[in-house]
Amino acid sequence: MSRLRTGTGTDAVLVENCRGVTTAARGGRVSGGGGIRPAARTDFPDDNRTLLQNLAVTDQTTR
Repeated sequence: MSRLRTGTGTDAVLVENCRGVTTAARGGRVSGGGGIRPAARTDFPDDNRTLLQNLAVTDQTTR
């Protein structure tokens, strides 16, 4: 399993203005600090066809 590290501030996962994206299609794990946050900026199209699947989430918040 690979690890993805990005500049998402205090969020473990930030899904922002994504279109046609599948996260953790083969599985994955999110644990520890931060949270999972879907978001959208007004200067880009809204999220569309975005899927989080096969994802184990522990000690997290989803906003």
